[in-house]
Amino acid sequence: MEEESSGRMKNKKKLDYKTIFSYILLFVVLDQITKILARTYTVDFKIAKFLSLTYITNTGMAFGLFQGNNNIFLFLYLIILGTVLFNYDKIIPKYKIPFILVTAGIAGNLIDRIFLGHVVDFINFSFWPAFNIADSIICIGIIILAVQLIKEK
Repeated sequence: MEEESSGRMKNKKKLDYKTIFSYILLFVVLDQITKILARTYTVDFKIAKFLSLTYITNTGMAFGLFQGNNNIFLFLYLIILGTVLFNYDKIIPKYKIPFILVTAGIAGNLIDRIFLGHVVDFINFSFWPAFNIADSIICIGIIILAVQLIKEK
């Protein structure tokens, strides 16, 4: 570790494949456990006036767009996931965390598409389409990446 001028310690350790895989696996397991719980126990559980846990199947993409195209999205997810994993060494280190998040989210939803024929969504805000943990971490990864790219300009 090296000290920065601000007095904070800067960690110089690179993310090795074992660490990266561990993070991806952690997020995928979390996503799959919550989806199993949603499929098993959730019908329509109201948490607040604007939030409920509702088991919903989605054969489309984000926000329920393009329903009935599971096979197309299955193919696209495989291509995206393969491309990201194949080119991971070429990704600039500061962008690796967002790519870990996006990769884990894609993998979580890909598992659903392969084994269930649809994605399980269950977090349902009354003012927003239903989503799941995988969708959330994909969005968080994209937001982090966008903020990093904006800061560079």
